[in-house]
Amino acid sequence: MLPLLAKEDWAELRQREKEIMVKTELKSTGRSDYILSVANYATEQLPFSDNSFDVIVEMFGLCSYDDPVRALREMSRVCKPDGHLLLLEHGKGRWERINGYLDKWAPRHAKVWGCWWNRDIRRCIRLAGLTIVKREERHFGTTQYVVARPFKPLNELETYHKIPVD
Repeated sequence: MLPLLAKEDWAELRQREKEIMVKTELKSTGRSDYILSVANYATEQLPFSDNSFDVIVEMFGLCSYDDPVRALREMSRVCKPDGHLLLLEHGKGRWERINGYLDKWAPRHAKVWGCWWNRDIRRCIRLAGLTIVKREERHFGTTQYVVARPFKPLNELETYHKIPVD
């Protein structure tokens, strides 16, 4: 049984969990030249300039945003064109029976927890313009791990890579 913890203690535990996940993923790339910093910001308006980060990690957050597509586009904006977005999310699955249950209880669940557990994560990723590099699904498709490339307009890619525009 889990001990009762103050809200701040839970936040600290979640922060540590995120750091461990990011470190594990980066180690799997074979790189050792990374600098890791973990922070919490309002994702729909990040206080960073374009192309600031090599990797953006989002864990179980798209269910709580008012506009998850906008959040993904903002993450895309601050991610370098050759960077990655690592998404570990939950939402709508592959089985209609499970989706029916999620849909039926979604308003109640959202009211209590602030989480729309029936959100269509695949659709959000597609609408945000991300390019999926890798996708793994568990729990009948309701849990998804996605590695994606950020959406970048062509003129921004040319500027970033210093390719002359014809």
